[in-house]
Amino acid sequence: MATKATGATAPCHAPIGREAFFSIRLTRDPAQAHADASAILSEHPFPFGALAACSDIIAGHGVESVTLADGARLLYVNKGDTYDATLCHVQGRGYFVSSWGDEYEASDRAREEEGDERRCAYCSEWSDVGEPCGACGRDPDTGNPWPEPLRHVRLDNGYTLRTWDSGKTRRGRTRIGYELKDGFLGKTIFSDDEFCPSPCHADDADETLRGLLGFLTLRPGDTDRDYFDAYTPAQREFAASSACELLAYLYSDEGPGAFADVDADDEGSADA
Repeated sequence: MATKATGATAPCHAPIGREAFFSIRLTRDPAQAHADASAILSEHPFPFGALAACSDIIAGHGVESVTLADGARLLYVNKGDTYDATLCHVQGRGYFVSSWGDEYEASDRAREEEGDERRCAYCSEWSDVGEPCGACGRDPDTGNPWPEPLRHVRLDNGYTLRTWDSGKTRRGRTRIGYELKDGFLGKTIFSDDEFCPSPCHADDADETLRGLLGFLTLRPGDTDRDYFDAYTPAQREFAASSACELLAYLYSDEGPGAFADVDADDEGSADA
């Protein structure tokens, strides 16, 4: 698999370099194939026709095209695999040797680096980061339905807990997404979308939040030792901390902890 363009770009009618050309998988004498293709590329007035005439020379399967992230049209001789080196053409770049897969991915990366956009994992349209896809309305990162917010609360020790409807279900029950964050350091401790709340309570009820916190504040000695094997170092540190012990007490079934809903317009403030 090629990881970058396998040849330098060239003006529309400049010959392709031998080294770059020889990276193409050929079935005839390489030197003669290079000479024949160079003659066609230098003489033919139209890129599509030139590549079509070169297709048999490089054992290709005709000419195809794809639109790159910057709107440019990439013409290429189909070699049968996404990452096979082949003859390509882009207006303004001329002819060059690369694979259409490498060019497509490089163009996507360049667009992502230039702005806050990425391709939606569901429909492949470009979407703003952190927003629902404008084309399909899904989460562009995962392709899943855009999560519906449930609660965002500040806990009595300064930590925050945010929950959302993940759009997934298990045995008919919603799977809730959650994020527990250290409100002082701004550090996320836990984040996932696999919590199944009790059917006895609404997904946004205080009782559901207490049940979730009971799960997140398990400490060594509360359950089997191997339960913590999948924890990250930060999560192990939290489980052994006094903050975790305090949260476990405050938000136990009979604990005195309260939930202060965070103002959606100003996450730094909380409603009493």
